[in-house]
Amino acid sequence: MDNKNKTLIFFVNSRKIELSKVDITKTLTDFLRNDLKLTGTKIGCNEGRCGSCTVMISDQDPLTNNIRHYSINSCITYLCSLHGKSITTIEGITNIGKERLHILQARLYQGHGSQCGFCTPGFTMAMYTLLRNSSDPTIEEIDEAIQGNLCRCTGYRPILETFYSFSSEYKNISNNKNCPLGDKCCGKSSDKQCNKKKELWSLVNFDQSAPYNKNQEPIFPPYLIANEYHKKSFVFKDNNSFWFQPTTINELNDLLEKYSNAKIVCGCSDAVIKNRFINLQSSVIININQIAEFKRSHIDKERKAFYIGSTLSLSQVNGILKKWMDELPSTDTKIIKKLSEMIRKIGGKQIKNVATIGGNIAINSNSDLNVIWMASGSEIEVFIENQTKAIKIDDEFFEKYKLHFFNNKIIIKGIWIPFSEENLYFNAYKVSKRNDNDYAIVNGAFSVNINEYVIKSINICFGNVGPETVMASKTMAASIDEYFNDDYLNKLSKILVNELKTFIDNSPKIKNIKLTLALSLFFKFIIQVKSDYNGHHKKMLEYEYRNFSPSQIYYDASNDRKINDSVGLTIPHVSGKKHTTGEAKYVDDIDVPDCLYMALVLSPVSCGKINFVDPTEALSEKGVICYVDKNDLPPNTRMGFGGEIIFAEDEIFSHGQVIGSIIAESHEIARKAASKVKINISSKTPVITIDDAIKNKSFHKSDNLTFHSSYIKNGSIVDFDYNNDHSIVEGNISVGLQEHMYLETNQVLVIPGEDDELEIISSTQGPSDVQREVSNVLKISRNMISVKVKRIGGGFGGKETPSYCVAVIASIGARKVRKPVKLILERCDDMIMSGNRHAFKFIYKAALSSDRKLESMDIRCFTNAGCYLECSSLVTIRTMLTLSSTYKWNNTDIYGYLCKTNITSNGAFRGFGAPQGMFCCEIILEHLAEVYNIDINKLREDNFYREGEETNYGMKLEKCNALRCWRECLELSDYSNRLESIKEFNKSNSFVKKGIYVVPTMFPVGFGLKAISQAASLVNVYFDGSVLVSHGGMEMGQGLHTKIIQIVSRCLEIPISKITIRDTRTDNVPNTTPTVASLGIDLNGAAVKDACEKIMKLLEPIKEKNKSGSWEEWIKEAYECRIPLSATGFSIIETEDIDFTKKSIANAYSYCVYGAACSEIELDCLTGSHHILRSDIVMDIGDSINPAIDIGQIEGAFIQGYGYFTMEEVIFNNDGVRLSNNCSKYRIPGSSDIPREFNVKLLKGSSNRKGIFSSKAVGEPPLILGSSVYFAIKEAIKSYRKDNGFYDYFSMDAPATSENIRKHCNDLITVIINKCLNDEENL
Repeated sequence: MDNKNKTLIFFVNSRKIELSKVDITKTLTDFLRNDLKLTGTKIGCNEGRCGSCTVMISDQDPLTNNIRHYSINSCITYLCSLHGKSITTIEGITNIGKERLHILQARLYQGHGSQCGFCTPGFTMAMYTLLRNSSDPTIEEIDEAIQGNLCRCTGYRPILETFYSFSSEYKNISNNKNCPLGDKCCGKSSDKQCNKKKELWSLVNFDQSAPYNKNQEPIFPPYLIANEYHKKSFVFKDNNSFWFQPTTINELNDLLEKYSNAKIVCGCSDAVIKNRFINLQSSVIININQIAEFKRSHIDKERKAFYIGSTLSLSQVNGILKKWMDELPSTDTKIIKKLSEMIRKIGGKQIKNVATIGGNIAINSNSDLNVIWMASGSEIEVFIENQTKAIKIDDEFFEKYKLHFFNNKIIIKGIWIPFSEENLYFNAYKVSKRNDNDYAIVNGAFSVNINEYVIKSINICFGNVGPETVMASKTMAASIDEYFNDDYLNKLSKILVNELKTFIDNSPKIKNIKLTLALSLFFKFIIQVKSDYNGHHKKMLEYEYRNFSPSQIYYDASNDRKINDSVGLTIPHVSGKKHTTGEAKYVDDIDVPDCLYMALVLSPVSCGKINFVDPTEALSEKGVICYVDKNDLPPNTRMGFGGEIIFAEDEIFSHGQVIGSIIAESHEIARKAASKVKINISSKTPVITIDDAIKNKSFHKSDNLTFHSSYIKNGSIVDFDYNNDHSIVEGNISVGLQEHMYLETNQVLVIPGEDDELEIISSTQGPSDVQREVSNVLKISRNMISVKVKRIGGGFGGKETPSYCVAVIASIGARKVRKPVKLILERCDDMIMSGNRHAFKFIYKAALSSDRKLESMDIRCFTNAGCYLECSSLVTIRTMLTLSSTYKWNNTDIYGYLCKTNITSNGAFRGFGAPQGMFCCEIILEHLAEVYNIDINKLREDNFYREGEETNYGMKLEKCNALRCWRECLELSDYSNRLESIKEFNKSNSFVKKGIYVVPTMFPVGFGLKAISQAASLVNVYFDGSVLVSHGGMEMGQGLHTKIIQIVSRCLEIPISKITIRDTRTDNVPNTTPTVASLGIDLNGAAVKDACEKIMKLLEPIKEKNKSGSWEEWIKEAYECRIPLSATGFSIIETEDIDFTKKSIANAYSYCVYGAACSEIELDCLTGSHHILRSDIVMDIGDSINPAIDIGQIEGAFIQGYGYFTMEEVIFNNDGVRLSNNCSKYRIPGSSDIPREFNVKLLKGSSNRKGIFSSKAVGEPPLILGSSVYFAIKEAIKSYRKDNGFYDYFSMDAPATSENIRKHCNDLITVIINKCLNDEENL
């Protein structure tokens, strides 16, 4: 290959790039962001699981010469693999700076499709790529295109509505939509007040949008076509590393003879991840993706098999399979049909566009496809020992050949998949936490050939029950010649369980669920085969599909508002256009000269004594500047409310505790050097869970975490008599941790100035708190430290305390080297060290009176605070005060306990303890209703708080809309009729059940801390009439700046085009309160309003003198009259500090937000998998300042709550090491998980006198409503349990993951598993 091309050539946004020197392991994202400064491509996970880094690749197929367009994850793509290709980034589809948006960007902006905006470029590029391939895509194609993209803010609804607008299929559906209120729609009302504020039921209308025109897109570079790089071999050398790209098999063989230990790649994703996270590097990489011979596919009718080339991507394979299914009779394509369905569920589209069949097999990944190869008897065609050979994928295959693949002794050419026979029944299944883009918990593939009710052959294969794919050979042998009747499964189940359990080397809990799911999948296969074999037309496991049909019911702004008053209008996010074009800047996008990079050295254990730390090897790496640790500070230097030590000194208290940090010339150098710091720690037994803490009596010291409502009412504590004539329940319920999973990790840039000056650009929710902590640690006065925030890519409370830690450490480093230092946490590091939503265990006792009134509850609240206290005491107080939820309890006795454990300190998260407390209350009501056979909704209505009543802590309720929201939700959801339909459905369906449930909320708004209930602002009016607003709140996607601009437009009576907000800066507005607790608009909006009113007061003489003048004329006149055109504003919220030793805490919170949600789900009781069919939400948020933003917040909070209560699970091993430390191991809801019918209604006529312009807080209150899905799942489980003879009340901890659900779906299978495992224990 010496004569081949040795210069790396590719195009980026139609610009030719030629490189003669580059690290062969450099990724495309690294090159785009750091070399080309194209920062619109974001890094959210660095492992190809979030889609933020999506770009489009265009190239020519080496076999057909056809030009292809496909999306990829640039973070796991080697730059060298792009030789001869063309890359299009978000910057390449629009004319940035000239307001020329691509039609896709324009619609996404118009459709309110972004909030924090960090994920938006990735979503845009995923959809753009689809449009380049299909200008009129189907709904299914759109769903698949964005499978690999995650959003934590929006709840996906506006993104889906925008993208579906490009499909004529969706237009036909949406044109037939009606208002969900039916005849009660406001549009059909003659009510005059209704007509004054018109009721609308959709935020989105693209009828007037320009159509997509693919002819306006850039063409594939003619230079690449002319030079035919896709057919040419390529070799690239950088220092002592080589990248080879052969185009023939002979070239490949020659290379392997010379470089036998080379790393063979095709899609690159696995190699990039291993290089990045486990430092598995190779000096020679051979990319086989351009070998045309490996791209072939055909049907061999003589062999009765399908042939697929090994380097075809999964997306290409699926396209080929669908073509073959159209061409051949269905009897021949049963296997490839199931293969196609399984490919649909694997990873995101970006992954499938590069992952290959050959790579899947060669890396022995326990792939979802391996079970299909094994169950179908497929064969791989390989080159081994200089000859072509076919090897059957059987039960010995992976164990026998894995070293051959690793050592390059076998090269996979392709795979042969047999035709299916007429009497063959074949199916494949997958159980995962999330519907799409998720790894399997357990998967299986099965085939059986039946003749006259006798089993002639059978294959039973499972994945993820052990380290490798398993074929149940003993069970298969025992099945031959067995009659295929009702007794077959009972007879074979024990054999199968006993065979499978030998492969599972896990704890008894994991073994139980793995075996349950495996047997359930086999059972599912058998009953489906039985149905088909007997010719039943009705499937026994049929699922309902519903068209996507959302609605947003809100009220248009009043017709009598002033012309420039934008309050109440649905204007898009002020940064929305920048989000869609990639222009919106975040910390890591900011480029400063001479910047150095920092990476943290974290503890690999959770508890122990440090013996030594040796950075010598790390410091010897080229490009490393220095090491920073405890020696750069006075001993025992601490920070934060919990007194957290900055760098570990002698003891380790949690996995991920910061030990030190490396400063280097690049992020990659720093990160790799940090991994080479040698750490020796003597481990100790950790305390991890709440139960561990209770057992070991490990608690943080805390005062006043005891609350008695009788003390608030009477001034003395009254012991409630539970032995009186009451209906009583006792129990316990636990709810787990939740990861924030903002798409932008915690990041900071520290720039030293003169003397002690520091400019800190931080992704923080509390700029002044960052200033305080850096000041305290470095002993610098606060006036020397300027903290600045432009925007952050999501926060949810997770960028409070963690951001302070990151900023302090980076500031220490910047002062040491006297240069700018940037610290960007990798996703895995952020997840390990940033803390989570608090887990709780509630032990409760509750009493109900004979007249069905809630008499008393006694609750012990144990929370996992972590290793330091931080804000856990405040969180627990809020949990305790919201435990009564929406209901009036005559007596409440609540006790809080802060468990001290060896995990990272937990902190603030959207809702701040309230969702956990409200969830417990709903559990108690459910428990009472079920045990005493009471209609739970009647129980609720009888006990809802009413207008003027006082809460258990003494807060008097004004405009109490709990019951009104509840009843409007029942009406909107048509609850009663649907409940009856669901009962009928469940009667006639054995294994698929439905559930429906309604949950209310009453969320008190306020800090409960007097000192921080304040805000300030600065409003500057310039000579040209333009206005610059500064305030203490920061923008994290919640639309705070947008609403502030709307407030200013009303106060100054000017159009929003004249108003701008730049950074939030501590040198503009000092002593800011963190933007938390949903109070950003209440506090900062009022402060801005105060400043505006001062300016308008000063302008009154000018306006009176020139009544017909314009704003610009008035400002000019004011300037000439030397009237100040700048004003500060200030606001407070009347509140009291919460202290349980004081009787009066009634004013701790300002007001309440009310709401209710009804959710309907469909549950596969054999696998624990569920789908949300419909959710209806009614929220009382006062007079909305911006209904589009508020509805977006409601939807996003609901989906985040849904994730919390059903799928998001933080897992530690027994040593306290966090296992769920990336996007692959921690699942948040994806776009396919949201309700297909998603209706949100804003309550009408509920002004709030305590809020800015009668509005209410909206960010946190709706989150608990996501638990309606959890309870609907529970209703479906109850139906299934009753069918199987289990009528008792059961407690199910949250989250309700697939495993957790299946565990509670008691049936014959669970009985068999438990008996087999009990028999094993008794041996």
